[in-house]
Amino acid sequence: MLGANAMNNLRFEIQNQLLKKFFGFEKFQGLQEQTLRNLAKGQSTFLIQSTGSGKSLTYLYPTKIGADSPDSSGKTIVLTPLIALIDDQARSASQFGLRSLALHSQKTSAQKKDVLAKIQQGQFDVLFVTPERFRNAEFSQALTSISVQLLVVDEAHCISQWGHDFRPDYSKIGDIQKSLQNPMTLALTATASPRVEKEIQDSLGISSENTLRLPIYRDNLHIQVTELYGAVSKVDHFLDSSKQQAREVCEIVYFTLISSLRAFASELSRRKIPFLTYHGDLPADERRKNQQQFMASSNALLLATPAFGLGVDKKNIRRIVHFEIPGSLEAYSQEIGRAGRDGQKAYVELFFDDEDLLKQMEFIKWAHPEIEFLKSLDALVKNNALAFQQGGALFLKERLLFKNSRDYRVEASLNLLEKQGFYSRDPRTQKFERRDEPDWNLMLAALGPARMKAQNEHLLKLVQWAKQSEVCRWKLLSQAFGETLEEDCGHCDICL
Repeated sequence: MLGANAMNNLRFEIQNQLLKKFFGFEKFQGLQEQTLRNLAKGQSTFLIQSTGSGKSLTYLYPTKIGADSPDSSGKTIVLTPLIALIDDQARSASQFGLRSLALHSQKTSAQKKDVLAKIQQGQFDVLFVTPERFRNAEFSQALTSISVQLLVVDEAHCISQWGHDFRPDYSKIGDIQKSLQNPMTLALTATASPRVEKEIQDSLGISSENTLRLPIYRDNLHIQVTELYGAVSKVDHFLDSSKQQAREVCEIVYFTLISSLRAFASELSRRKIPFLTYHGDLPADERRKNQQQFMASSNALLLATPAFGLGVDKKNIRRIVHFEIPGSLEAYSQEIGRAGRDGQKAYVELFFDDEDLLKQMEFIKWAHPEIEFLKSLDALVKNNALAFQQGGALFLKERLLFKNSRDYRVEASLNLLEKQGFYSRDPRTQKFERRDEPDWNLMLAALGPARMKAQNEHLLKLVQWAKQSEVCRWKLLSQAFGETLEEDCGHCDICL
């Protein structure tokens, strides 16, 4: 932990020239300053603040102050759920003059060895890893030689079985805290219902007094839900509404299924309308190229799955459309939160089709294959490594599903095993590789009936919110997150 003098200096210097000197910002925004004041007093803190509102500054700032303090040798460890984000987060930290390291399963053996050596020698200020990394004995041993001043739990909602993106290894962060001698902890998320909030507090030992929440309501976001039937009517409505805007803007259209995205892309191509795509089946270099092109543009249309958006901060997105309903209000609020970050007016629209509800229900079912199915799949991969490398998911489907193309349990199983760190995926070829013997107790935790029930409840709440036609959208959305909006927003489709 930071020395007492360093912490006191941080507290008194929060509002002077340090922010401008080290980060180039004129002033703090949202709850950044209050969070830093808590940390300056040595108080573990839970910050709930919208996507793109600068949550990362709340750990980069004290890390930078600590790194420049002569009496501080402590380090910051950031736990993050997505390997795809870790390298980007490390690069971002380096831009502020911090010695940053990233360690994950897609590093080569030589790269891992180099990072471990730097950890042991204390040659870093901030380290980005997934919680699954703490299963590795060599990594845990390397950490014994350093002092951790701050443990950051990014996307903290992954702790909760009742959250929309539960990760079993996140539920073990209490053990990680103990192994690091209980450092000060900072938990970060964009959304958390009261139930999820309480579970995170209990898991990490953070008091309700040190939980800071920025209201979810944004007065510049105009919400609309439109009932449409069939893909053709959605495409026509989207193009008509785009014409009505009568200006070139940056837009994102979100899809639940990659197959739906591809069908929409085909229709846009037929009509000679330019667009970019971003989804998990694209090679990593193509995803990165499309993301960079979208970030640099003032009038791009991006077709994306929820894989796009985490860690992305583009100020001038004027419109976000959900072509299919997402799985929860939490996911929905995170995704619409990427619009209008410059404070200017932005429009978000949800296309609601009862058929999409059935898709989501099937999606939840696919995402929870039976444990015996998972074990059979893993055994096939283990005993047929070459055939799996050559045939991928198709090889497994032929052996497990008798070529039933409508059954997506194979894809869901591979994604689950990757998500829990037992399989990895080559970012260039998108091919999976078995890395470790799965921990079936962990997999059961990820797949249990309580988890499936929670996801169906999340979906039901979103459907109820979308189908109702009497109460202000923002008022109901605020209530879902334990907040109160005293007056109707005046600019959602219900209010208008």
